[in-house]
Amino acid sequence: MAFPIPEFPFDPDWLRREAFAPISTATLERHLEKHRGYVRIVNRHLDRFPLGASMLHVIQLAQDYPLRHPPTVLRAAKQAWNHSFLWMCMRPRSHRVDHGLDDTYMNRKMSEMVKAGASSFGSGWLWLVLRGQRSDPLSVVVTPNEAQPFPIRRVHAPEGVSYQESVHSRPILVVDLWEHAYYCDMPNQRRQYVEAFLDGMVNWSFVVAYRDGPMFDVYQE
Repeated sequence: MAFPIPEFPFDPDWLRREAFAPISTATLERHLEKHRGYVRIVNRHLDRFPLGASMLHVIQLAQDYPLRHPPTVLRAAKQAWNHSFLWMCMRPRSHRVDHGLDDTYMNRKMSEMVKAGASSFGSGWLWLVLRGQRSDPLSVVVTPNEAQPFPIRRVHAPEGVSYQESVHSRPILVVDLWEHAYYCDMPNQRRQYVEAFLDGMVNWSFVVAYRDGPMFDVYQE
């Protein structure tokens, strides 16, 4: 069974209605086409993987058995998962929800994300990651290219083996730092793009729910 060609989990036209929006609807739609291209690459090679494999399962097997799978499949699978997670993290002018953490602490983490995103070089992803440490539970991580900040672990259950990101390093928010995500609208303005994204485009309800709830693969087959 092939992975479905992705659609946004929101109406992209909200960007046309919001004066604050850092990126245009056209940029967002071109971005979605990039995502669809990654999924099509994975779908062309699904006969190499178990029937019904999740995207995380594909990533794990492509990493574990590199001689069996072209490197383009691993890169495409990671990019497909990252983009699905990105869309879940987005919504128009989201209000802050009760995140259960001190506002001063969260403001500091947002500032760290802006600083890390602005100072990063080249293409990559900017993540807010749950580490599970009580005194400082959230970490800001920048990964290059398609890389992800979490190890994938095998989970054995009565229904069989599944693959999930580690509970000890769970991403709860991501910003795409690849130039196709913003450059047409904000050339040479990565800092301003990250600031605007965090200020007005984050789906905080999803962030809190994914932090506190059971892990799941955001890109199910």
